[in-house]
Amino acid sequence: MLKLLTIFLVLPGGFLFAQSNKIEIYLVKPNLPIQGDLSGYFKPRMEDLESIPFIADADIKGYRVIEDTFRMSAKRLELTDGTVSPAASDSAWMVAFLHEDTTTVSVVHSTHVIEIDSSASSKQNALHPPLPFGVRFAVVVNRQVIYGGYFWNVFSSFGCHWVCAFELGNEIRIYRKMPDYWVETKENDPRQNDLLFTCLRKTKRLRK
Repeated sequence: MLKLLTIFLVLPGGFLFAQSNKIEIYLVKPNLPIQGDLSGYFKPRMEDLESIPFIADADIKGYRVIEDTFRMSAKRLELTDGTVSPAASDSAWMVAFLHEDTTTVSVVHSTHVIEIDSSASSKQNALHPPLPFGVRFAVVVNRQVIYGGYFWNVFSSFGCHWVCAFELGNEIRIYRKMPDYWVETKENDPRQNDLLFTCLRKTKRLRK
């Protein structure tokens, strides 16, 4: 009797452990308004998402972060009240339009890459994100929404001021924004989430 009771207690615990550390990507329900700020930011709730994950945990085979560091010269824009616009110093493409002090900064550009299997890649290929808005998605870990983003059309010439992702073969490449020329820190990057990376390490899917 004691042995049977022990098995009964162990099995549920094992089941719960097996269900933890799940990473999934859900699509946001179509035509659902989500409040965000003017930069395009949004973070949906679980009830805003489709009931079935678009990319299931079993479809995600690996995850890696590609970092490129480059130096950028940018000119500051001095406003009429004597203050300096922070946005002007952050945008490389604005250099040609500004005419004040020049500063050189080091910029770390990071691309987060999710490696997926061929069946998930086929679904991604069939998505065909519309121009210019894309398709909204959410990265979810253990039923907790980490951040929202947009699946973007690879042929789009439109910019995106929030997280956006492109399909490339058996990979989903996730960018902080598009174009990604702004100076950013990891503290401002929703992709740099502790719960997400802890799950990746525990499941041995974080690649170097």
